[in-house]
Amino acid sequence: MSFDSVPSRSKVMGWNARSLADYMKRLRLSSCDQVVMKTSMNGARFLKMKDGDLQKFPT
Repeated sequence: MSFDSVPSRSKVMGWNARSLADYMKRLRLSSCDQVVMKTSMNGARFLKMKDGDLQKFPT
């Protein structure tokens, strides 16, 4: 992935759960989109995650 296709922090901050889940799908992050939707995680919450929060996501 080139950095040209990486969204800006300010753009991600405005994403709702659906937008974040769609982005996860485009990155082919298996099942991460489902976690985002299940937890209603928006972009702002995603950007504020700590290391321990990542345990919510499949490995």
